[in-house]
Amino acid sequence: MASSTHNRLSEYLPLLAFAAAWSLQLIYFLGYDERTFQTYGTGVIGLILVAVASYIIGFFSFKILPLGTLIPSRSSSATAADLGAARLLMQITIVMSALLITTNILLPLSKGISLSGAREIALENWENGDILTRLSAVAANVTLAFALMAIIDRMEFYGKFPFLLVIMFVTLTIAAYSRAHLLLGLSVVSTKWIARSKYRLTYIFLIFIAFAALFSVLSVVASVGSADRAGGLEDIYKSLEVYTFGGVAGFEFFYATGQPQYQALLTMPRFMYSILPGLGNLPPSYFPFIDTVPPINVFSALYPPYHDFGRAGLVTFFVVYGFLSAAVALAFQRRPGRTLCVLAGFLLYAALMSPFDDQFIRGLTILVLMLSSAAVYSFLFHSVRASRG
Repeated sequence: MASSTHNRLSEYLPLLAFAAAWSLQLIYFLGYDERTFQTYGTGVIGLILVAVASYIIGFFSFKILPLGTLIPSRSSSATAADLGAARLLMQITIVMSALLITTNILLPLSKGISLSGAREIALENWENGDILTRLSAVAANVTLAFALMAIIDRMEFYGKFPFLLVIMFVTLTIAAYSRAHLLLGLSVVSTKWIARSKYRLTYIFLIFIAFAALFSVLSVVASVGSADRAGGLEDIYKSLEVYTFGGVAGFEFFYATGQPQYQALLTMPRFMYSILPGLGNLPPSYFPFIDTVPPINVFSALYPPYHDFGRAGLVTFFVVYGFLSAAVALAFQRRPGRTLCVLAGFLLYAALMSPFDDQFIRGLTILVLMLSSAAVYSFLFHSVRASRG
């Protein structure tokens, strides 16, 4: 099949993910009578529809405007130097990965420490300013990024799905205690694979549906606590329901009560507060639990723009969000480099997570770290390739 067919679908991945994620929310709140979260007003339904419509308008605004002509296509074939550089960096990445897995998984287990216990120790050391823990966190971020770049290169140069490298990446996210890296990485891998796939359109669409289902299952399973897992299937089901639909219920609570309210711009990433003055008080890393039944502390991606600027902010935010999603998806389809692949994957990740939490904002820190490490990887790749002629 011609490449334009699968590329057309890859251009619409963020839109499909965004629409599917919010459709599931509406089906739950409007069509499931036995739901845990019972309070749900028409005002919130209206805001959800406004946000979805704004995203769609922004997305197709880019398609309608002749802006795509500003993005030139780039095609290239792999040379022997490219393959050699990719192979060397993959070998280095495997060594780095082995060290991280040994340090954060095998050693704690050999001492009788569970992975959850090791994670708590690492978080406590981080809060206490332990230098070794902070250096280990930097090394973990670099290793995760290098592993993801190796997967991208493998698919780009060989056109095959690298199962072993993907399994290694998933293991690394466990070693780094990072659910966000796991979900972002899966989104990047899915984006790259679908863009490169030469299967029929219906088969590719089924791959996307399967990925979205896997993504959702992993996102909620990773959020279920050990106490819930020990409590049986009923407790697990309730935890999954609370996680999946609690974000919208939390936003409904804010819409009805105006709480929690902060003297800060929640649409601004946290790391920008140390760069730009006058943004207000730094908001907490995690929002406090609110008085819902059951208590939750997530508010969906609707919360930051509506908190900061009301309905106008909601419309503007999601129009821009949709516009940028379309632009990045098209740019990646025409120039399938590592940086654009990470950006396109991040927007797919953010679209799928938008009903759960304000991942589009909070995830920007991880995105910056991932792009920085990817830049280092690309520099090393070009240096090795140049040295090999």
